[in-house]
Amino acid sequence: MRILTQIGRYTMMLGGVFSRMTKLSVLRRLVIEEIDDLIVGSLGITAFIALFMGAVAGVVCYFACSKLKHALRYDDSLDAFGVHGVGGTLGALLTGIFATRACWNIADGEKLGLIESGSASLLVGQLVATLITYAFAGIGSLILLKAIDFAIGLRVRAEDEQRGLDIIDHGEEGYTFA
Repeated sequence: MRILTQIGRYTMMLGGVFSRMTKLSVLRRLVIEEIDDLIVGSLGITAFIALFMGAVAGVVCYFACSKLKHALRYDDSLDAFGVHGVGGTLGALLTGIFATRACWNIADGEKLGLIESGSASLLVGQLVATLITYAFAGIGSLILLKAIDFAIGLRVRAEDEQRGLDIIDHGEEGYTFA
């Protein structure tokens, strides 16, 4: 059974290559796209549900990046938390809801997601895994933050900040508008 799963995943990857080749007439494929096909093929989510999850994630991530960031007043110029933190959490939880054996028959034929099985066990497992990931990332970040603070400090002197770090660190102005 496992070999069929692997064959299915690689067939999906090759299908992606073929469809891109016929559309573009040339093979211009990035490694990350190959990896994406493998990941999508292993999630156990049907194509329609993946489209639905993507649409929901787009709306939720937009809200997190535009409204939630300002409401909670945290500094995230690249919207990393709004996209990866919120979007990743949503994806993990929606996988617990929509996972199905129709894409990947795992768990020895047992039904998977909340909708397919009626059981919240996979959803709870996804929630626990997400909370463990939060704890791991938070503790790891705190350790790194403290190590950097101990080694070189986290703040620059007020005078240096006022003068401009481009001049202090690099000896030249980064933005000169004459």
